[in-house]
Amino acid sequence: MTDASESSDSNADAKAEGSTPSNASNPARFVPFVVLGVILTVASLVFGSQMCATQHQNQLLRSGEPAVAEILEVVDTGNRYNRNPEVEFTLKVTPQTGEPYDAKITLVLDARELQEYERGAKLDVRYDAADPYDIAIAGLWEEGADAKADTKADAKVEAAPAPTP
Repeated sequence: MTDASESSDSNADAKAEGSTPSNASNPARFVPFVVLGVILTVASLVFGSQMCATQHQNQLLRSGEPAVAEILEVVDTGNRYNRNPEVEFTLKVTPQTGEPYDAKITLVLDARELQEYERGAKLDVRYDAADPYDIAIAGLWEEGADAKADTKADAKVEAAPAPTP
């Protein structure tokens, strides 16, 4: 009879400890993880593509071919990002070598900056030699800026030490 009383004591202990259905079979416990997963996925899609575009523009500014572009047309797309307008520029790009060509670029500008980027303004741009329509705006063009930059680059080359045999 002691076996039966021990068995009932262990059942009583299990009930006292709160023997409820196990959490492993409760699907509601996974809801916060699913919601978090969805939020992270959406954030990575939105901000990831923006970060990639920014990295691409920075790479193009560092290693792209220099050119001067004249703004032929400025069109407000109607989109706003943090109250800043997205605009589409139609540019006449004049590379240092080769023929001028028309290209379009869409970007978001600070509303105060937009006044400087009007029709007829000249821009300092960089373009991808493999894809000349892939353009990044370095800023407003200043006459003689290319000559100054070339002089600085030449000075750095002349100052470099000669290789040792």
